Amino acid sequence: MGFWDVIMGVGKSASNAAAERIKKNHLDAWEKIKISPVERINDFYKQNNTSNCNRPSFRGLAISALYLRGGEYERLWREDQNAVDWLKSFRVKISLDTSDSAEELRRVIDHLVERC
Repeated sequence: MGFWDVIMGVGKSASNAAAERIKKNHLDAWEKIKISPVERINDFYKQNNTSNCNRPSFRGLAISALYLRGGEYERLWREDQNAVDWLKSFRVKISLDTSDSAEELRRVIDHLVERC
């Protein structure tokens, strides 16, 4: 194994670790968002949809939580294509995750995709 192979292996390992950490952070956020009252979820969505703070990932999680909690999610799902795209992409990333949180979020995303 050459020097550059070792360097590439270390870089790939670091990249995979970072991706796993980001996935875990999003699942942790999901756990907090999904148990919040609908009013707080709506506020969370709005706070992550400003010119200063534009996070499709958090907006997507908020839309999912609104669906789960019986809030008004349909309009947001139709109008916020960036959040929808992020959710669909994240669904792929958590497809092999065995945690209860990932399983629940997969079910919610699947329902949203089917219904809307």
